[in-house]
Amino acid sequence: TLSRAGGAVELKPGDNVVVKGGLYRKPLRITVSGERNKPITIKAAANERVLVKGSKVIRGEWKRISGRNEEEPYPNAFKSIWSIKLDDSYFKCVHKGKEMRFPYVKTVFLNDKPLRMIGPDPMYPNKKYLQLNVFGKGVSDMWRDTFFFDGKTKTLYICISGEPTWYTLEMGTIPKILGVSKCHDVVVEGMDFAQNRQIGGQWSMAGIGDSERVTVRK
Repeated sequence: TLSRAGGAVELKPGDNVVVKGGLYRKPLRITVSGERNKPITIKAAANERVLVKGSKVIRGEWKRISGRNEEEPYPNAFKSIWSIKLDDSYFKCVHKGKEMRFPYVKTVFLNDKPLRMIGPDPMYPNKKYLQLNVFGKGVSDMWRDTFFFDGKTKTLYICISGEPTWYTLEMGTIPKILGVSKCHDVVVEGMDFAQNRQIGGQWSMAGIGDSERVTVRK
């Protein structure tokens, strides 16, 4: 696993860890160190794409809340609001060995395209952070390619063209998917990272802390 690769105690300075191409939905957290001019390198296999996502595919029964029910004259002609109840698995993850729970939704992706969040930020009250842009308050304020989450009922609403089953819909579930902590002389090469639980704030998608001579490159 990526977690094993980033913390394997048997790794020595100058070693390479080659990651086979594919989609990974677990974070890469690096805690091993090389030496100056002899880094430990974790890299994608040659000519293969390694994509690490901090999201989970949304599965379950979608219900149409509003919109037309007749047959569309062409694909994506009509927009509709759909809802789905999310179970507890979408709100918890393991971070640094501890299970954490997040009772909110901040990122939803439709075929890798982020949807705009409707309503106030669930983490940062705008009374304190007055620079935040708030778009709408609830379901009645939604427009195409937006989402709203009702935390009381754990119901996610999306406004899209067509039907949810036509797309891949994902929700960000992991806060940090690339973390380098308290290590030195490390190279991460040729890997793509995308879709974490939230944008900005204390949970950035990638972070390097208390480390030296760390290189991340395409």
